Amino acid sequence: MPADPAAAEPGYVLDAALLCEIARGDADIIALVQALDAAQVPMTVPLLAVTAAAVDVDGHPEMMAVVRGVCRLDTAWLGGILAFDDAAELAAAKSAVGDALDTWWDVQALELALIQRRPILTTSATLWRDAVRTVGGRTLIVVEVAELDE
Repeated sequence: MPADPAAAEPGYVLDAALLCEIARGDADIIALVQALDAAQVPMTVPLLAVTAAAVDVDGHPEMMAVVRGVCRLDTAWLGGILAFDDAAELAAAKSAVGDALDTWWDVQALELALIQRRPILTTSATLWRDAVRTVGGRTLIVVEVAELDE
């Protein structure tokens, strides 16, 4: 039986909210990402989400070193704008979601998740609620990391 073309691929796309928590030193989120790496779970790191983390912590070198460490994990793949087509696809994604996503880093995470058919791993599922509705027939899965003690 052929695989379902809409089925999610293994791995996650890490969004800006999650990377910002990593930059701020959230030990639970850092441990989760390390555990995913140890289990050989592929993780896509949108480079614009790295930009968001840098903005969030004012580029503080020690905080950004943790984000750099995530980018250097064996299972991490950096998703960037490397060619004309990448830029055009990002613009098309922004047009498609309109006001559902306010930032380019979230649009890039969305686009990478749709292309790679991977869930977005986030600390803020509410951020993605409207975007999930706007992608039409395409499948977008959002997985929220929540505090276990809440």
